[in-house]
Amino acid sequence: YGALSAGISKTSVAPVERLKLLLQTRFIDAHSSVLQITTNIIKEQGMLSLWRGNWPNIIRYFPLQAFMLSFNQQFKTIFVPQSRDASTISIVTGSIMAGGIAGCAAITLIYPLDLTRTRLAVDMGGTNREFRGITHCLTKTYQTGGICSW
Repeated sequence: YGALSAGISKTSVAPVERLKLLLQTRFIDAHSSVLQITTNIIKEQGMLSLWRGNWPNIIRYFPLQAFMLSFNQQFKTIFVPQSRDASTISIVTGSIMAGGIAGCAAITLIYPLDLTRTRLAVDMGGTNREFRGITHCLTKTYQTGGICSW
């Protein structure tokens, strides 16, 4: 049920997420009201465009959680002392370090999907969009900038 609830929650907030990304990347006028921005997007691109970039967002969530959990367990064996006489502070510090490094490693692996989500969400072309979907966005990004563009 966790996967289903994550998909539902991400889909339900996708329009707000897209508006946030558009405002952060300055692809829309930041001085307009949220209602004006939403109305313009629906008028120019259609109602479903509010969910543009949602599918990569849902797809990236599951491997991200799996990598974080797996990496955290691996890094705990390195950073958390295993002896019985280990101090509480060393256990807590080791756990924090393991969690932080696990998060960094997982996000590094998932970054191409995160970039794809953002590029699809801010693609304001209407019917003349730059990207046709996830695969096209990943391919075009790689062709344009190589592996370092991810």
